[in-house]
Amino acid sequence: MKEFLKYAKQKLNVDKQLVAIYCIVYFLWGTGMDLFGAQVEIAKFTYWWQVITCYILYMVPISLLLRGLPFHAQYAYGLVAMGVLEFGGYALQTSYAYPDNILDQFFNIRNFSLGMALFFALYFPLGNWGVGKIYSMLFKKSDKNKITFSTSDKYWQNRYKNKGNSGAGSYNNLATFKAEIINNFVKDNNIEKVIEFGSGDGNQLRYFDFKQYVGYDVSEDAVAMCREMYKNEKTKEFYKLPQDKLEKGELVMSLDVLYHLVEDDIFDGYMQNLFANSMEYVIIYSSNNKEIESNDPHVRHREFNQWVSTHVKDFKLIKHVPNAYPYNKKKPRKTSFADFYIYQRISS
Repeated sequence: MKEFLKYAKQKLNVDKQLVAIYCIVYFLWGTGMDLFGAQVEIAKFTYWWQVITCYILYMVPISLLLRGLPFHAQYAYGLVAMGVLEFGGYALQTSYAYPDNILDQFFNIRNFSLGMALFFALYFPLGNWGVGKIYSMLFKKSDKNKITFSTSDKYWQNRYKNKGNSGAGSYNNLATFKAEIINNFVKDNNIEKVIEFGSGDGNQLRYFDFKQYVGYDVSEDAVAMCREMYKNEKTKEFYKLPQDKLEKGELVMSLDVLYHLVEDDIFDGYMQNLFANSMEYVIIYSSNNKEIESNDPHVRHREFNQWVSTHVKDFKLIKHVPNAYPYNKKKPRKTSFADFYIYQRISS
């Protein structure tokens, strides 16, 4: 239950403009469906205000919880949600089914509620898709993540200064995937303190469950943003790089950072910090293939595992976890080149 409540808090923490669009669309959708059901004499609400209670107070929060999941997952969870609503509505007689309606004629009266649940479960994936499109059209902003490139550190400093974010990998399904892998690892290995080099805008951190966390970033604006975001959480600290003295932890993480380090000297220094400040484990989430082509000047794919084998003798690779959403050029914001690579310190 604790994990679900944390997940719900993350998913429901969205732009108020997005919530407003959900409410407007679902209210109009619900009103239209109720009128249509009455007109063709299939089914209708007993009271008009049930459009508000069912579509807005019940279906909007569930849509937000399912937002970002694959279509089939949204439908499956939506089937459970609508099953409860349909069976409850007809059991309590707050919904009225017309006698000998067209669904009864085709599917038999005993299958009416099941048929309604199977149909209305489509509302969640379709509703999320439709609202997402409307939101993008109404509130489309200039791409603040497109910044002129000079050096890796200046690129990210300017990106956050211009109100850009950490990128698609820190949001939605990719953020959930990363959190699932890392939270389970932290729990299974009783890790007390986690260090991250490249804490970014702090959104990914919302998905994690750590006892103590220290995040470093080259952007002063990103650090300030995170400090404000987590000002009431004393277990989380944020610092701007470089620092004269760096914290150490049982686990040091690098998530979606390595392929943004274009310069060799910057990459070398970053990798040295990763392993030097880990007392036990290092987790790297990145591409590991230098043959991947990119047109973005701030992206350079490498075979970083070869660097580790050459330069780091006191750690060994213990696990490789392929991405649950491997890169698909048709879905660049929902998929990724990155996999998980987990290293452990070798006992002396």
